[in-house]
Amino acid sequence: AEPKGAPQLHLLPTAGGAPRKLTDHHLGAGVPVWSPDSRRLAYTARVPQAGRYGTDEDVVPAARRPG
Repeated sequence: AEPKGAPQLHLLPTAGGAPRKLTDHHLGAGVPVWSPDSRRLAYTARVPQAGRYGTDEDVVPAARRPG
């Protein structure tokens, strides 16, 4: 998990080196599974939807995020 944040997925090089962050979902990501040929990664993530997760003003769908 990210320090003080939602869990995200990272890719760690087998030969060493710095991890590469793969996801940046507001509510986190998890349960990764590689495809049989190891070319793709599937994972779960909660996608914010207005009114679905209570009244948290910080949860804004990506389509309406400023910037």
